[in-house]
Amino acid sequence: MQEEANGISLRDIFKTIFTQKWLALIIAVVITVGGVLAIQLGYNNGQKYYTSQFSLVLPEDDNEGTRYTYPDGVPFQYADMIAYKSLNAVKKSDERFADIDIDSIAKKGAISISREVNEEKETTYTLTVKASYFPNSGIARDFIVALANVPVKYLSTMDADYDVYLALYEDAEDYESEISLLNSQLDYVVGQFKELIDSYGGNFVANGKTLSAHYNEVKAYSDKNKLDVLFAQVREEGILKSEDSKDRYAAQKVEIDNRLEIAQATLDVLLKGTENSQGNIIYSDAEVLKKQSDLVQELIQQKRALEKYSASTNINPNFESSAIQPEYEKVKGFTDTLTTVVGVVYEKAASVAFTSVNAVTLSGGMGMLTSVLLSLIAGLIIACLVAYVVGVKKQKAAAPAQKEEITPDNNNGETNEANE
Repeated sequence: MQEEANGISLRDIFKTIFTQKWLALIIAVVITVGGVLAIQLGYNNGQKYYTSQFSLVLPEDDNEGTRYTYPDGVPFQYADMIAYKSLNAVKKSDERFADIDIDSIAKKGAISISREVNEEKETTYTLTVKASYFPNSGIARDFIVALANVPVKYLSTMDADYDVYLALYEDAEDYESEISLLNSQLDYVVGQFKELIDSYGGNFVANGKTLSAHYNEVKAYSDKNKLDVLFAQVREEGILKSEDSKDRYAAQKVEIDNRLEIAQATLDVLLKGTENSQGNIIYSDAEVLKKQSDLVQELIQQKRALEKYSASTNINPNFESSAIQPEYEKVKGFTDTLTTVVGVVYEKAASVAFTSVNAVTLSGGMGMLTSVLLSLIAGLIIACLVAYVVGVKKQKAAAPAQKEEITPDNNNGETNEANE
């Protein structure tokens, strides 16, 4: 018989692998499961990012989309939303964020924000942060949403100066100055509520009341003219805060006398008019005359008041606590209400609008299906190789034993044939 040519067919390979099918199956399963876990828990952690796109609506914005100044005068910088100060504040705002390593996020540049303004002047912000810093998507979402709301949070907590006249009140050295400052503060509060109504409407609810209700409450007090009555009483009775006040009033009277002399001389010149080159007298504009005349009258009144104060013996250090302090508390109360209301109004007027329903999206890395397929393919290839190698080794190990068993049979056959 003609011997078959040496060679290994594909059938032989699969036959050898099949002899080790259980080994191949175990190896394929182990590699597939290990590969999926390695990709999802290892590789993907370094490649996945949470991304959030949103727009900001800020009160009293110029709608230009690129420049904005908070009501307290601080310029808005969108990069502040991911500054370390903001990261730290957001982390401290919720105990669920306690394990987020903001130091590494900041140092390794694992967070970024960009801004895009379209042709319609609409601004969109894109905030991106590496997913590996968060234990799950829920905490990542809440943390990113909190960062996007940093400008809104600032508006509700900004330290705006709404009590400038009250601060000056503390340093006033006489009752007349104290009452004048309280009046200025009251007028300021009324004006601020009026501006809020003009901007957001009287029905805007803040601190449990509409803006119109807040305004009417302050305006009602202002219309009673209690401070004006006190001012007139102090001036008419020459009520002094202390003995030292008399010396200050005397010094002020000297200054007023000088200003009054100059003002009166200017008014006299305006009343006489000036002669032009043709010899005609040209009189000043009526409005100019009125302003100068009013100035003279005001200085005369101040002079009379100072003369009365300088000559007064009505020193009453208790007048402040008995008459002025109750009005101070009223005005301060209105000022505190204004401060609270402004914070609420600005917080409500500001908003963050996200472009996706879930606010954040997860991108990058390898999907579950892809990782399963790749791991399965790798597992099958490795399993087949290992099974084939093990199968070949077992076949080679079994071959000498089979040869030893066959040889004696052949010799016996040849001997029998010879004997015949």
